Amino acid sequence: MNWEGGALSQATRMTRLILLVVGSILLVQLCAAATPENSPGWVWLIKPKPTTASAWSEFGVLGLTTRSFDGGLDVVIALAPSKGSTYRAVAFDSAGKRHELYGTGSSSGEFSLTRYMSSVDSLPFSEVKSVGVEVLSPDGWKTASAVASVEAFAAGLRPLPLPVVGQPYEFELLGVDGQTIESKSMLGSVILVDCWATWCTPCMKKMPTLKQWYERWHEAGLNVVGVNFDRDVGKAQKAVEDLKLPWPQVSVPPDMDSRRMWWEVSSISTLPRLLVIDQSGTLVADSHNPKELATILENLIGGNRR
Repeated sequence: MNWEGGALSQATRMTRLILLVVGSILLVQLCAAATPENSPGWVWLIKPKPTTASAWSEFGVLGLTTRSFDGGLDVVIALAPSKGSTYRAVAFDSAGKRHELYGTGSSSGEFSLTRYMSSVDSLPFSEVKSVGVEVLSPDGWKTASAVASVEAFAAGLRPLPLPVVGQPYEFELLGVDGQTIESKSMLGSVILVDCWATWCTPCMKKMPTLKQWYERWHEAGLNVVGVNFDRDVGKAQKAVEDLKLPWPQVSVPPDMDSRRMWWEVSSISTLPRLLVIDQSGTLVADSHNPKELATILENLIGGNRR
């Protein structure tokens, strides 16, 4: 037996093993160092992935990253509502700068589908290095919303505040008719805030039900406020007229910066979103499903029904 050769072979194996372990440690450290920091209150649901991974699935989240028709970035994300409805896509350019993308989408109750886009002027697809998904931690909601509220106020916007069930819920919105809509002026009545868009099929399917509720309970103390997320205000107005919706409407501004601030303050991105405020001004329900609200409204209005 060649003892010298055997010893050399064993030394070689040990050297390779040591190099493998050291390399693994360095790789882990490099990956950790390369993961960008989150904004206050946010954590990574999906850490940034290179745009070469155009389609991916991880932790029950499905994602698709493509080039939009105008040369910008187009990101589609599908996930179960239990993963958290307050999430967003974040892109990083070749210089490492983060770009928080505004998204719109809809929810079926079983999953939500949201599309995030950037224009070619703000972030060309050719400059995108990676895309990740952030989600608000339960304790981070108020922090992130408060930070965004300051920015929105400075820009002259009046977005819906962050909804927290069981807490007082006050808003001051600007209606499409130029009139101010204040929750304080409706204290003593039940308020239903309907966040909707014409492109959202579940939103439009529930409109006959909302009209029935309004006709049945308005005189007994039910007020409805519509918050529309269409970019085409004319299209939304036509839908209001065609459906003969009698309650006041608010239009979320069409430009991307305003919509981003609206979303960051309110956390409302998937539609429909229905908020119920009781007679004392407390938010008692926050739902994507109108079927969940019939009993709540019945109990709130009770004997006041005509």
